[in-house]
Amino acid sequence: MAISKSRILLVAFLISFALNLAVAGFVAAQWFHHKGMQGQPQIGLTFDRRAAFDVLEKEEQKKIHKIWRAKRSDMRERFKEYREAKRTLSKFLSAKKLNQEDVTQAYDNMTAHRNAIEAILNMTLVDTAKALRPEIRAKFFKSGFQRWKSRHKRGEQFRKYREEHHKHD
Repeated sequence: MAISKSRILLVAFLISFALNLAVAGFVAAQWFHHKGMQGQPQIGLTFDRRAAFDVLEKEEQKKIHKIWRAKRSDMRERFKEYREAKRTLSKFLSAKKLNQEDVTQAYDNMTAHRNAIEAILNMTLVDTAKALRPEIRAKFFKSGFQRWKSRHKRGEQFRKYREEHHKHD
């Protein structure tokens, strides 16, 4: 029995469409995971401020937002300097003639900018901790650091779930 040309084209179209949907879903998931719905990149690698803010009441959120906003312009400036230092290091590392002295100096400069950012972040976290009541502070920081910790526990959580729900008597 021969398959018509139109049926073959329809199957090819459906397969192509399904693959395009899968790729679009993957790209959307990556965008959502890395940038969030607001389209703003996540800054901290160790503290998820948005998750932490979710545990606060509106009044506490306003108070803590004020602390973070006070540091925002300084952080932006430091990040700008850090990005420029990274570009300089990249330029020296990819130069035709490698100059180790320039590379070392550029790397030290980039590290100094990163340390300045981390110092501001540290001050902001300490100021935030001082502004919250102890019971709220514990929830706030547990939630903010939980996201990163939980990534390593997903396999363990899956194994526990499977053991509990798929027991064979």
